[in-house]
Amino acid sequence: MKGIERIQSSFEKHHTQWQILYAVHEKGNVHIDELNNLMQPYADPGTVNYILSKLKFQCIIFNAEDKITLTSNGLDFYKSCFKY
Repeated sequence: MKGIERIQSSFEKHHTQWQILYAVHEKGNVHIDELNNLMQPYADPGTVNYILSKLKFQCIIFNAEDKITLTSNGLDFYKSCFKY
């Protein structure tokens, strides 16, 4: 667990942000309602929306018609975290 925390902090991402990135990466294309259900143990829909807004601003995710995907930058970012 300490390794995960080290990676998270080095990339300045909170655990909930990582959970969202992981879910979007695993699903490839996830509807906002499904993501909210997946994140329910970790965050309420308002928190998920706030995090998604930040990730969208950072060009890590793209959302259209309530479906969320990683951008090419987001995919590169996700992969680079596991090379650390």
